[in-house]
Amino acid sequence: MAKRSKIRNINAYADCRQYLERASAGAVVRLTFETKKEAIQWRARAYKYRYLLAEQETKKLGLDPETDLVSTRFDPLIIRVSDGPNGSGIATISFRNAPLKVEVVEPEGSEGRPIPLNTEPDPLEVAKRLLEEQGDD
Repeated sequence: MAKRSKIRNINAYADCRQYLERASAGAVVRLTFETKKEAIQWRARAYKYRYLLAEQETKKLGLDPETDLVSTRFDPLIIRVSDGPNGSGIATISFRNAPLKVEVVEPEGSEGRPIPLNTEPDPLEVAKRLLEEQGDD
């Protein structure tokens, strides 16, 4: 039997929020993971984030999440997992009725390489990149 996530803190799913936001703005987001299993786990985390967000919004309205769960802006999104090259897994986030020709957004710096699961950006690398961008002015 699969282990269910006990993490109830919505902030633990910031990586999921980031890519769901981009997809809800109309982009098709493609994330590459080292294995298909990791892509499936990420999809489960993204759906968990969507549920926690709906639960949070329902409570803000004074409703009971057990009976009156409200919709979120992410509900029209679907996450498909497919096989990638060399045993990798690909998670694609899009609207259910996405047009055939769309812009595909890969995670920054991935260049088609697998992205690590559940990682935060390195603060030192972010600071270096910001300094480089400011120096271009």
